[in-house]
Amino acid sequence: MSEIRPIHLPGSSALSLVLQRARAALAAWASDWIVDAQRITALSVENAMAEDLGVSRNVEARQGANGHVWFRRGPLERASFGQAVVGPLLMPRSIYADEWITDIAEDAWAVLTRALCEALVGAPQSHLPADMSARPADLSTIGSGAVKVCCEPMGLHAIADAGVWRLVPPAERMAAHQPALVSLDRAAQSARLRLEVMLGDAELELPKVMDLRVGDVLRLSARLHEPLTVSCEGRPFARVLLGVADGRKAIQFTVEENPS
Repeated sequence: MSEIRPIHLPGSSALSLVLQRARAALAAWASDWIVDAQRITALSVENAMAEDLGVSRNVEARQGANGHVWFRRGPLERASFGQAVVGPLLMPRSIYADEWITDIAEDAWAVLTRALCEALVGAPQSHLPADMSARPADLSTIGSGAVKVCCEPMGLHAIADAGVWRLVPPAERMAAHQPALVSLDRAAQSARLRLEVMLGDAELELPKVMDLRVGDVLRLSARLHEPLTVSCEGRPFARVLLGVADGRKAIQFTVEENPS
């Protein structure tokens, strides 16, 4: 018998809690490392898809107390991150950056990944080598619980495994207040039903219907002095006469409709 794999499909409320933790960690880091804090407003957290986990050699991994986080670290990510830290004037392209500028960016990156790892999956235990075999094969399957943390202006693209949910408290379910039970006859006193009075009907050919104009008169099947049928929720239950009461159209019940 094959092992049963749990399925985790977090909704928007759960993802928003992860986003809050990641945003708080990123904001605390940004206050010490970058001047343009507006870059972190682009931070997003969503369920990881298979295309987010494509094979790449430019990946760094961190292991936390509850799980792992993988950070994409290619040339584009390095350039965007370096510009966010030291500015585009000092680091127009990563390949042209001086050694001391590169060291600053690398130090900032190490602090950032550690802070995000702690916020997502607990305190970092060790820095793992960029070995793709360390990522489980089922990380990209539906329901794995993996999330993608992305901030394009920062060059940040990270994948956290299902360990991220161990730091998210379960939603508190408040017991819905149920009204006290009452007897059926008492409950029925406040119920509302729709009554309909059928004044009559007419049958016309389609061309005549299309030619109807304002002021045309249609002769109905029922006469004014004849009893009319009253329906309750679509079922006839009484016969009435049409009249006027206090200047408004009214009906007077005459006989009960045959229940059958």
